[in-house]
Order: sequence, then structure tokens, then C-alpha cells
Amino acid sequence: MCYYTSMNYKRLLKVFKNKDKVAVVGHKNPDMDAIGSVLVFRDILKEVYGVKTVDVFFDYDRLTDEASESLLGVNVNPPVQDYDIVVRLDSASDAILGTNCDLYKNAKYKVVIDHHDTDDMSGDVNIIEICSSTCEIIYRISKELKYPLSNRQLSLIYSGMVTDTRNFIVGRMNKLTFDIVGEISERINISEISRKFVNTTSWITNQLTAIAINNAELINENCIISFITREEANSLNADQSSFIGIVNHLANTKGVVFTALILPEENYFKISMRRDGIDFNVGEFAKKYGGGGHAGASGFTHNGTIEDIKNIIKEELFKYL
Repeated sequence: MCYYTSMNYKRLLKVFKNKDKVAVVGHKNPDMDAIGSVLVFRDILKEVYGVKTVDVFFDYDRLTDEASESLLGVNVNPPVQDYDIVVRLDSASDAILGTNCDLYKNAKYKVVIDHHDTDDMSGDVNIIEICSSTCEIIYRISKELKYPLSNRQLSLIYSGMVTDTRNFIVGRMNKLTFDIVGEISERINISEISRKFVNTTSWITNQLTAIAINNAELINENCIISFITREEANSLNADQSSFIGIVNHLANTKGVVFTALILPEENYFKISMRRDGIDFNVGEFAKKYGGGGHAGASGFTHNGTIEDIKNIIKEELFKYL
């Protein structure tokens, strides 16, 4: 049976009682929302429900320095066992789990915990709350279960919240979101975390941002489509973490309602999209190409040329202009 939840966590999470083995899976190349929600929920399963074995799975070929630091000492690719339940967090579909897709698809029992409005709700239990982040949901769960979070766990929770909302600028936020931020701020230095994850960029990122601005095409005076080629990225010895924040910089342009940035991966391109002030659900559009996200922020990958990808985006975008 599937549930769409509104704060009824105790009823939904009773499925973990008397379970011995649970796997917790996040999306490929995890961001801080995926990492924070997975690690803290792992602790809840162990300490509240007494699950003996809780294995964490992440598939990645790139991580930011901050993400790598958060995963120090965590085995993210343990031997696969016969799990009672597999939990999918912060992932709108199994397609974005990477090599862990089959682990989830073949599970005996599935639980989904997510904040994306494009989630496919493929679990036997689905905890879907449209809010700032999956980390916010995990915080709510901890409160309802009366599970006391440590300072490290609070740091993980806040890192997921602040990064997924671009420092609380975009996304689905309400009074409860900021009440949670207030509660967390009483325990840890949230300004320090914000500076670490949101307000700091490298010199290489600054150079890549200049390239993206130079390559940008302004459409209808309020839409931006830009790209960075493999050659441009290689000339700066850029890695994937160097691209973080560039699409947001473009999206912050005054009067712009849609932004797309095409970035090079090893054998394909990754497309990041943002929209604000236009009735174009970029999350649903990304799902057509195996990606996902929110109505206002999403991404997908494509193995075509830059021009092919630009034309695909324009064809859909022009329906809303």
C-alpha cells in the first residue's frame, strides 16, 4: 500500500519494526541534501528502530570536497545483502540511482522519502513532503519520534537545507522551514555552514562563470541558455565540483525567468535548469530525459551535441514564451 504523507511519520515508519537488514540509497553523485538525509536516517533506523544492519549506498564518479568530507569513514558501497527493506531518499525516480538502481527495483519492500514534486512514488510506502529539502523531512521525523539529534547530525541537516535552497532563495519554504532553521541555530553555527557551502567559490569556478557568461544566449530578453565545452573545462583543469553555483549565478540575472546551463561530463553533457516567473515545469521536462527535480530547478543528462541540446530546450521553452 502507498501513502502520500502529511506529517504522519509514526504510522508510516512502523514498517521498520523488527527488521534486521535495511539498505538506504541516495541519488548518483550525491549533493548535501542526499548525503545528510541518508546518514541521519541511517542513525534513526539504528537507534530508534534497532535495525541491526543499515547499509548506505551511493554511486558516484565525482564529489565536491565538502561531500567527500561528510562521507569520510562511511562505506558507501558495501556487499549487497538480502535486505528486508530498501529506502530511497532524495531521489524522484530509480533512474537517478546509478548503479544502485537494481538494488531498489528488486527490493522485497520499498520506502521512498523525498521532497520533489516530480517523485514517481514507486515505494510500498511513500513519504513525500513538498518542502525545502529531504533533510527538512528527516528533521521533522526526528522530532516526531523524539530522537535527539547531535550537533553533527544537525550540521548535516542544515547543510542539506541551505544548499538545496541556494541559501533559502528558491524552493518550497514556509514558516515551518524557518522555525526549523531557528531551532538548529540555537545549537550550531549556521552562518559558518552557509559560508562553507554556499558563499564560497574557487578561482577556477570564477573563470568558468566568465566563460558561461560569454557563451550565453539571451532569448526573448528574459531567458538564458549557455554552455561550457569540454575543451574550455579541460583548459582550466576543472573537475565537476568546479561547476557548482554557475547556473545559479546566471539565474540571478535581473529579469531572467528561465536559465539552462549545459556542462561537460566525460562522455555526455549534464543540463541544469532554473525557472522563476514562467509556467514551465522544468522538473517534468527533465523527467522526459531520465532526469528530475522540482518545478523550478532540475537537471538531466544527454549524449547529443551542445547544439542538439540547445534546440531541444528551445523547442520546449518556446511553448511558454
